Amino acid sequence: MRKISIILFLASCAYFFSPYIAVLNLYIALKTGDTIEVKRRVNWSLLKKDLRIDLDKLVEIKIKENLNQKKIAFSFGSLSLSKNISDKIATPEGLIYLFNKPNEFVKQIRQAFKNAIPPEKINPTVPEKK
Repeated sequence: MRKISIILFLASCAYFFSPYIAVLNLYIALKTGDTIEVKRRVNWSLLKKDLRIDLDKLVEIKIKENLNQKKIAFSFGSLSLSKNISDKIATPEGLIYLFNKPNEFVKQIRQAFKNAIPPEKINPTVPEKK
């Protein structure tokens, strides 16, 4: 009886802690710049889709703000900008770069939204594996 209760306890602990272990493994892969491990641990199609939806909403909010202020700075090309940005971020290299140097990546994205740089110039650097 004691062996069965120990086995059940260990199985329930493994079940309970498995999401935390998965997050820890992803954190370590992002921190060390292991592109292969990051690629294996993320559902890229879902990430791209959801990221594009969120960026489209952000662009829509910015367009409405600018229309209210009578400063129209965005065009319909802004929606394709969100597609370009999501394609850059939703890669193992982009996610590692965003994780390790978020300020630099966000600065590039802001410049793209302000039309200071074209979206093609948004380039995450290739991470060095630690």
